[in-house]
Amino acid sequence: MNSEQRTAFQARYQAGLAAFEGGQYRQSIIELEQACQLSNRASRVGGEAQLWLVSAYQAADRLEAAIALCQTLQHHPQPSISRKAKDLLYILRAPRLQRPPEWLSKIPDLANLDDSAEQQRYVSAAAPTAPAEPELSLAQFATTTGDGSSDNQAFVGLAIAVAVLVLGGLWWLA
Repeated sequence: MNSEQRTAFQARYQAGLAAFEGGQYRQSIIELEQACQLSNRASRVGGEAQLWLVSAYQAADRLEAAIALCQTLQHHPQPSISRKAKDLLYILRAPRLQRPPEWLSKIPDLANLDDSAEQQRYVSAAAPTAPAEPELSLAQFATTTGDGSSDNQAFVGLAIAVAVLVLGGLWWLA
């Protein structure tokens, strides 16, 4: 492949990948087919382009074309390409799972909205108001929080006991 063909191949290959990643599978097929024609199909890059073409065929629901190309790629001279082709062929031939309707989310069609529904969507809501803070007197505050003396005394007693045990253990070891 000369440099002009290599440049054209790279342009088509990158355009095909970009279209595939963008969900434009028909355009991806067109670009990748042209890239495959420009490349040496027995080379590594030619094989990779063909593998992407298999994926584009599958995404565009052209399963027969994907399987046929995958079967030819199984005999590719590059071991990595033939191994990937075998893996893809296994996936392509696998039975399709039936999905129960409760697994699927139904998305409503918003194209059929009438003008009144559109006007109702843009009605502004009232400004949110902050909730009123309850007012507590000093006596209520003291009864709700408590003085906490019993909790504090238990904590201080436990801290002193732990400190005595640690110091006693250090004195005994010394």
